Amino acid sequence: MAIIVKYCHATGARFLLIMAASIVFSLAMLAVRMVHTGSTVYVFLVWNLLLAALPLCLSTLLLSVRSLRRSNLTFAGTLGLWLLFFPNAPYIVTDLIHLNRRSMAPIWFDLILIASFPGPAC
Repeated sequence: MAIIVKYCHATGARFLLIMAASIVFSLAMLAVRMVHTGSTVYVFLVWNLLLAALPLCLSTLLLSVRSLRRSNLTFAGTLGLWLLFFPNAPYIVTDLIHLNRRSMAPIWFDLILIASFPGPAC
């Protein structure tokens, strides 16, 4: 466990930077689509991303904050929250069913948009 924690501390800042850049990219793609088409059809992706990113945030919190690992009750509570939200992380991939050929945006753009949202969450 100590080796995992040391590795996470060493790569944590870089990992968070990559995740933040990925989230900004996904949100920028969504904003471009909304401006181009005037449609808010894919706004639900933001909510799905938030729900899917919660397990990632909770697991990072568990690995990086020592006081959470010392208290069994706090650890169990945080782990319980992680388990509650974990099914949302892989579920975000199913948003590809919303891809529509009759969209006002090019289908390749919508495919990249929808495919960019699971990246930060999984």
